[in-house]
Amino acid sequence: MSIYGNLKLTSSVELPGGDAIIMVTTTRVIAFSPTRLRLRWDMAFNHVERVIISDNGIKFADKAGRDYDKFVTIADPKAKSWFFQEIEKYVCFTTVSGALINQFFIFIRVINQWNANRRVER
Repeated sequence: MSIYGNLKLTSSVELPGGDAIIMVTTTRVIAFSPTRLRLRWDMAFNHVERVIISDNGIKFADKAGRDYDKFVTIADPKAKSWFFQEIEKYVCFTTVSGALINQFFIFIRVINQWNANRRVER
């Protein structure tokens, strides 16, 4: 089964000149060439360390290092701001939910340890 089979598209932006389209799904960012129907790159949100907005575009910093970072050039400030907000919804959700899940499991372990200690004391 393809990794692209169950994606839910949330937003997209066409880069100037029609050379590339950047799509945001609920789990990844995909860049492809519509004229050649070729994938340029894709990045899963769980690989994104941070998303940085700059004067001329948006950078996706990869956890694996600078060599894997991706940059999307968007000159229009309104389009860049809108697209950044769309990306932020899903990158933050992924990061926060992962942190919450880890904290939840730590909390459960603490409660279980506390209950085990109480049973020993009785």
